[in-house]
Amino acid sequence: MRLTASSALCLSFFIFQLADVTQGMEALRALRASSSSSRSAEASSEAAASSRALEYWIPPPTSSRVKEELAKSQDRIFPSSSSRPANLPPLKPQKAVEDPNSLVEHYEKAKFNPGALPSHDPRRVFIDEMKSEFIPEYKVHLIQRMFKNILENPGVTDDEIKHWFEVLAYVIRKTREVRAGSAESHLAVSALYGLNSLRMRLPERQALLTHIDALSVPLSRDIQQLPQDGILQLRWERELVYPSLGFGPELANRETFEKIFRNDRLISSAVSTSVKRSDKPLETLADEFRSSSAHKRVAILAVFYHQLVDSRKVKQVKSLFEQIERTRNLLPHERALIDFIRRKVKLPLPTQS
Repeated sequence: MRLTASSALCLSFFIFQLADVTQGMEALRALRASSSSSRSAEASSEAAASSRALEYWIPPPTSSRVKEELAKSQDRIFPSSSSRPANLPPLKPQKAVEDPNSLVEHYEKAKFNPGALPSHDPRRVFIDEMKSEFIPEYKVHLIQRMFKNILENPGVTDDEIKHWFEVLAYVIRKTREVRAGSAESHLAVSALYGLNSLRMRLPERQALLTHIDALSVPLSRDIQQLPQDGILQLRWERELVYPSLGFGPELANRETFEKIFRNDRLISSAVSTSVKRSDKPLETLADEFRSSSAHKRVAILAVFYHQLVDSRKVKQVKSLFEQIERTRNLLPHERALIDFIRRKVKLPLPTQS
């Protein structure tokens, strides 16, 4: 039995529903042990190819104010590789906590003193920014910048990533304690998108996957606080938390979708081009789906949703959509969105070969 990103994340999402978290983590450990003993050479090759090719794509902010604030904080928190501090001091003496059950509790409590970090330490600046009273979308994008900083650093070590996990768990815990309502849900959704991408980018780093699974447990609890009412959701949240309901209003409306991505050459071309004239942009997106970041994979599915609504009978569109549907590492929310698309445009199920 091979552990896929989808099955691992499913377990992470459902662990918190068990009366005893230990049961869920034991199941995860058993599944991973079984998978490692039977992983095929073909699957390993595919994972390696995906790891090399992953593009960490961040969706554009909805607010110009957010864009301006991100530009101000970029160099202080996420400096370029040439000016990035080397070997940042650990947040605290690291305990050898690697047992999955203990890790869940470790990330739930996430206790450390950020004041012990130098004032210029990027992680300290990140924490200070996340404590600000600025709008939630800014903090959501800061989390995405954090994952981008990790994934675009080819030399990043497991310890460096774990340090950032500590920071992330800490700021979300503090938000959970200080602000009632769904504030922590916005941060948790962004974090889960990042963890999804990280899982696909580094599938061979088993020790790190254990930390991703453990951190996903409290985050999966947090997203349950997000109201189903779309008015209270930020863009991209419905697609992860309530995917069976389909795309949120901004992604579901074709005109709005085109405005959002007018500066993204490929997505803009794929959604606006008549497939009868050219299916090349759609073909490129379908080919890139497996190696794209979690946010972009949702955007790609939305592109196919719009094209299928208009061109359901065009064979090329259905064929490329089914190519995506056969992707090995589909995540649970992606499968639910695909099922929604099929229901919405009344596509018959693909023929079993």
